[in-house]
Formats: sequence, C-alpha cells, structure tokens
Amino acid sequence: MVYSGVKRFSSAITFALALIVVSIFFTPLSAFGDRHSCYFFYNPKAAQEFIDNANLSDLARIQGQWFEIVVPRYEGDQISFEYKKVSKWEAVEDSFAEIGIYERQVATAKLDEYVKGFKNITRHFAKVAQTQRATMKARIKDINSLRNKIIDRAKDYTAQGKVFTFERLDDFIGVRLMIEPDTILSRIIKNREGEDNASFRRYFAKELGFNPNTDAISKVEFKGGVADNAKGKFYRAVHITVKMPDGIPVEVQLMSKNTAIWHEWDHPKVYKSGRTGAELLRLKKYSQLWIRLINTFEDIKVGIQPETSLHTLLNEFGFPVNGSRPVIQSSNSWLLSLDMALARLLEISPEDRFLGNTSVLSASTQRSLIRQLAIPIIFQ
Repeated sequence: MVYSGVKRFSSAITFALALIVVSIFFTPLSAFGDRHSCYFFYNPKAAQEFIDNANLSDLARIQGQWFEIVVPRYEGDQISFEYKKVSKWEAVEDSFAEIGIYERQVATAKLDEYVKGFKNITRHFAKVAQTQRATMKARIKDINSLRNKIIDRAKDYTAQGKVFTFERLDDFIGVRLMIEPDTILSRIIKNREGEDNASFRRYFAKELGFNPNTDAISKVEFKGGVADNAKGKFYRAVHITVKMPDGIPVEVQLMSKNTAIWHEWDHPKVYKSGRTGAELLRLKKYSQLWIRLINTFEDIKVGIQPETSLHTLLNEFGFPVNGSRPVIQSSNSWLLSLDMALARLLEISPEDRFLGNTSVLSASTQRSLIRQLAIPIIFQ
C-alpha cells in the first residue's frame, strides 16, 4: 500500500515536471524578459488580476499577449492620455510609476460626475421632446465602455500624431430624439451635406432649448446626404454635440421615428451581429434596402420625391412594377410580402428578418412603422 502510494505520487511529480518542460518550450522567448511571465503563463487570469490590483482597470486592457494602456497627464483641469502598447508588465508599472492610485481612477471619477448630471440631462431633453412632438431615449455608457472608448480614441489620436483629451469624449452620454417625419425639423435633416456652420448651430441650439447666442452647440453633423449615399450609407439623421450648463458633453441624435425603428433592428442584427463574409454582405444589402425604402416613403409623403421614385428603387433591387417577375400588389400587407420576397432572394434567415413574427421588432412597433409608411400607391 505504501509503495503504491509513493509510486502514484512519483508519477504525479514526473507528469508535472514534464508539463513544465513542455510549457517552457512553447513559451515565447520575449516572455522570459518579464519576471511575471511564468505567473501569467500558468494562470491565464493573472494579467487581469495584476491590472485590477494595480488600480489600473480604468486605464488598461489585455489584447492577446499585449497590454494596451493610456497614461493620464494632468495639466490643470485638463486631462490628456498617452497611448502605449507593451508586452511586459514591468513596462506597465514603469509607465504608471508616478501616477497615484486616485489619479488612476480617472474614468470612474468622471463616470460618477456624469451620473450625477444625467438626471438633469434627461429632464431637459424630455421637455424638448414634448415641444418637438418627439419620443426621447437617453443612455449613459458603463465603466467598461468608457475605458474602451478612452483607449480606442487615444490610440486613434496617437496614430494621427494628435493628443487625446477627456473633453473630446463627447458621446459618453447620448440622447436620441425621434421626431415625426412631417415636421419642419425633420425636413431640415433631409438631404443635407454635413454642413457645420454658425447658423445651423444657432438654429439647433434654439430647437434644443438653449440660448442660441451661446456656444452650447460645438458640432453639427448631418448623416445620409448625397456624399454618404454614394458610399452606400443611407442612414439619415443629424448628430449634434451639446455642452450642458454644467460642462457635461452630450451627443444628441435627431432622426425620424421610422429611422429609429430601422436602427433598433439594424444595430443588433447587422452592426453588432459579428457576422462575416457573404452572410454579412447579404444582411447589409437587405438592411440597405429597408432604410432606403423608409427614406423614400417619407419623402413621397411630404412631397420631396415623386411616387415613381419607389418604382425605381424596387426595380433596382430586382422587384420591377412592370416586368417578368411577380408584381408586389398594393394592400395593407404588401410591405410584409415585400419583406418575405426580399428575405428569400437574399437568403435571410427568419430570425434576421426586419418584419414578421420572427423579427426582433415587436408586433406593435411593426404596426406603427407600417402605419407611418402607408401611402396610396397602386402598382399596375
């Protein structure tokens, strides 16, 4: 019995030693320059533990075998970030040697500041929504999103030879105002070409409840104009960067309620789907047709485009009003029929469809969209 136990123990030791030898053989040579490499190699979670224990979870993340870090530089009230990509923990420690524990939690401190102001922001834009006959949604990113945004922005700015400061992080808090497609505000959004001038800033400042003579609006960016359309981008909206009275920046998105419904479907099913290759290309084409249909319907209803523009669009995607293929008939359910035909043509799976029982859009949302898009067009 004793001999058997000793033999099993000896075998376990031999196996462990063999595992260590094999592990060392496959360890990258560069890793041996870091005194923490062995710990990292045998404990895959160790790298994140080192980040957390060093109070760097706000400013560091792991990308494969690399550490991506942003080192804060404090100049008065302004904070800038220096981006670095290093392979050894010692290099991380050296980068933050002179940065105190509390200074390392800059993202958390900013998040706390923004959370305190978030209620006032939602209260302000709720009043704006009521005035504009709009529906409002507001969101604030979580700490992980904030950290990743800081690192990504600092990385991009470094590549351009620029310095990234916290003040440039203007979309951490977002407000979406979904307006009726027949309003004056909606007409202004349509077919603009990315203008950003003083007159537009004053106009939107007034419409969003601010003094037009102040610098509350720092940027106005129109989406979905002719230049964007040429690139295959048909999402139509205006993104406005606002600075609240307490200094907190907010990105305000103005779009029609129909566009917002499309976005509610496109964001998880296309933009964040994780699909690749031919499947993603088919989904993008399917999504592109739907946002173009929405734009066309809205323009026809307010007199910007003629009814024939819908015929032209359907012909472009292989659904001629007059031709050898079956004609989509005008009825209360013709949009559902069109969606079904398009899904078959592009091999879109039932769970990815824009309309229908399997769509991520609720039945009431789909009814609202179809009701908004209804126009008296007879296909002959």
